[in-house]
Amino acid sequence: MSAAENAIAVKTREPSKVSKAIGSFFHVYERGSTIRSEIGAGIGSFLIAVAAFLMNTQIIGEAYGSYAGSYLAVALVSFIGTLLLGILFNRPIVQCCNLSLSTALVSMITANAGLTYANMMTITFFSALLSLAVVISPLGKKLTTILPLSIRKALPIGVCLFTMIQALSHAGFISDNVISNVGSMDLQGFYFLLMVLASIAFVCMKIFHVRKATFRLFGTLLGLMWAGGILFYMASFIGGSTATIVVYERLNLIIATDGALPYNISLGFSSVDWGMCFTKGFDFSALIENGGNPALVFIQGVIVFLVLSLYTNVSNLNAVAEAGDYLTDEIIVDNERRVFLITSAINVVAPILGAPISTVSASSAVSSDNEAKTGLSSVIAAIGFFVCLFTWAVFALTATQTHGVGMWISESEVKLQAYAQDVFAFADLMVALAALDMLRGFRKVDVHNIDELIPFAATLVGMVILGDFALGIGLGLIFDAVIRLARRQWTSFNPTTIAAPAVSLLYLVLAVI
Repeated sequence: MSAAENAIAVKTREPSKVSKAIGSFFHVYERGSTIRSEIGAGIGSFLIAVAAFLMNTQIIGEAYGSYAGSYLAVALVSFIGTLLLGILFNRPIVQCCNLSLSTALVSMITANAGLTYANMMTITFFSALLSLAVVISPLGKKLTTILPLSIRKALPIGVCLFTMIQALSHAGFISDNVISNVGSMDLQGFYFLLMVLASIAFVCMKIFHVRKATFRLFGTLLGLMWAGGILFYMASFIGGSTATIVVYERLNLIIATDGALPYNISLGFSSVDWGMCFTKGFDFSALIENGGNPALVFIQGVIVFLVLSLYTNVSNLNAVAEAGDYLTDEIIVDNERRVFLITSAINVVAPILGAPISTVSASSAVSSDNEAKTGLSSVIAAIGFFVCLFTWAVFALTATQTHGVGMWISESEVKLQAYAQDVFAFADLMVALAALDMLRGFRKVDVHNIDELIPFAATLVGMVILGDFALGIGLGLIFDAVIRLARRQWTSFNPTTIAAPAVSLLYLVLAVI
């Protein structure tokens, strides 16, 4: 056989029985994908989405009382949710604790003196139960279609813009020290230069239809990060971080170079406050002593987190579906109720572990950009999350800035608290770039129809400028109802179209109390 004939034979070689079985189960070949593409996209989305673990841990660790326990709770919820979504929904979707919801949770504790993290887990538990009840009920079938078309068109765009702003902010593109980053000749300046060049390269790759742009760029950036940190930015030449420090701080994530044990699953399990929502969550005595009203706080919290979780799920799923080209012409996602059932069920379990509410992650768009079309990529990402239950080693590969805690630290929590502040600039940048695909939704907006344009704009204002998905949808619903009242479109009102803006108005009131 000639070399040419041998090459043709290799290309046309039949996949193995295992590949066929996996491909058949996930409909890989039917959707025009390959096992290799799904696995690659899953690994890429995992490496990027996993940065959210430490961000959530940073936000809730202090309030939780343990960074090791809060990290394990977040990782476990993400692993279970992503695995179930991959198998039962069969789309490239990642579930992760939502940063905005984690921030809202901690903010509510701060705003109510005496309110504990355990109290908030109890409130979260009951809001999750209500969310599950809503999804199971007949209303669950209309969770998306209950929203006017104008608002549904705004959701992917709002999520895209909000995600880009947050990601670019975390990456250092939007900050007070951007100018210093540009002109600095240290390691951080080198990273910033890499991100600028990567952004330009991404645009060029899209123009020339280069496949798997984010996956290729992310791998290149990580390689250059290590090369720059270890080979070029020695203190004796430029004055930045030395190679010794770069290597030491990353090794310190994995082994006990400073005396304190790094994270491991044994430490995580011993630090989890199992069932805190039942054992401590009903004790509101500290809140009462500080003049708070437990009943009001409880009702406020349940409604706020119920509306936030439902609307954030709808928003992110629509946005990710837009990026993956499986958002229908009616601006809905086939079998979307299955997603809401899975995420709502997981959220009932999450507060028992002490984890905040999780939702469909907007970073799932990374999988779609890397040509994933099935849930196989989600299963691969879930396997990565499973590995994260045992070790923080993956963060040594992807963190652009690690935080040392000095030599011979004896307390592991001190060490974990420091590393929870790690920066993942390249992962954030990839999320921002992948989110650009969601902007295609602008083409579906009828800018000449004022009845559509006003609710559309109101939704974007709430989501992007105010940073609250539920508030954005609420504003859109209220403006839509006002327009229909002004137009005297009485027949458009029914119990559902009346209840939606009414609940939104209640949310607006409770959210600002």
